[in-house]
Order: sequence, then structure tokens, then C-alpha cells
Amino acid sequence: MAHRKRQAVKGDAPYEKQKEALERYREAYYGRHPDQIQLYKSQTREAAKLFDGSIHYTSCNKFLNGREKPTPAQCRIISDVFEVPIEHVLHDMGYPIIRDLAQVARKAPDTWGEKPVVVLLLEKVPQTREWQKTDWHSSFWKQEIANALVSNRDPLPKAGAVAFLLRGFVMDPYRGESPSLEETMKELQAIS
Repeated sequence: MAHRKRQAVKGDAPYEKQKEALERYREAYYGRHPDQIQLYKSQTREAAKLFDGSIHYTSCNKFLNGREKPTPAQCRIISDVFEVPIEHVLHDMGYPIIRDLAQVARKAPDTWGEKPVVVLLLEKVPQTREWQKTDWHSSFWKQEIANALVSNRDPLPKAGAVAFLLRGFVMDPYRGESPSLEETMKELQAIS
């Protein structure tokens, strides 16, 4: 029995907004890195090459055609490849970000003892100048928060985990340094 190619149907791209966001990331990436532009037969092949096998070719095809949205883990890869903050990617793909977790924590039962601290950290820290000027790809704390945001936890435990990491960000004097420099500074303090 011969297989027939599936025909596209109107309304077949339920993730049109996510598709447009991916196209914006791609264009911005090539605007910053014009030397990376190469001619491919399709956008799918190009994306698969950019992701270097970390996202499968068929998944790339589904994202770029708006038939599927990336998983949170794939959002992390997209963030790394296109050099876009993970919060922007998660938000554009329809996943919760720190602001959404603050609302989840605010709606938590009052019996949750950590609620006031968690809400305060989730609402206030992302608005600080230190947070906003720290790069997502070089900060240890922001990398850990990105990992927590893309985890498969329920929203309330995820809010608590992100708040815990935000507390670490606030208390760390070397919060904006790269992880390797941060480790070196801690070792220097321990030695002296």
C-alpha cells in the first residue's frame, strides 16, 4: 500500500505565534552574526544545522511550520543557540516565567510558611538593575534559574525553587561573574 503525503489544511498551524517568534530569533541571530549565513534548501535544514543535532530535524520542521511548540528543554537549547534570554523564549512559547510564578505563589494557601518570602523574591528581584544587566548565558545563578524554569515540576514547587535561587543571586557578591571566575574567587577567599 502506497503512502500518500499528508495535505496541509487551513488552520493546520496552531502555534503560529511560536513560529513567528522563532523566525524573529533567527533573523536577529543572523543580524548579529552575518558570517554564519549559509544557503540551505529549507529553513528546517538550516535550523537543524544550527542546533547541531540537539533538536531533531523533524522537531525543527514542526516548530518552523507552527504545528508543534518546543518543550521547555528545547526552549533552553533555542535560547543558547540564538542567544536570547531563556525568559523571553519561554514566554514566547507559552510557558511560565518568573512573573507567572509570582502569581502562582501569591495564590498559594496562607499555610505555606515561605509564601511571603517567595512572593517578595519573585516580584522584586527581577526588577532590580543588577538582575537586568546580568547576562543569562554567563551568570551561574541565571543558568540555574533557567534550569529550574524548564524543569518538569509543578508550578508551586517550581516557584519555591526559583525563589531559593533568586535568594542566592541576591546574597552572592560575585553574582554577575562567569561561573569559572566565580569559582576562582571563592577558592581565593578560602586560601587567604
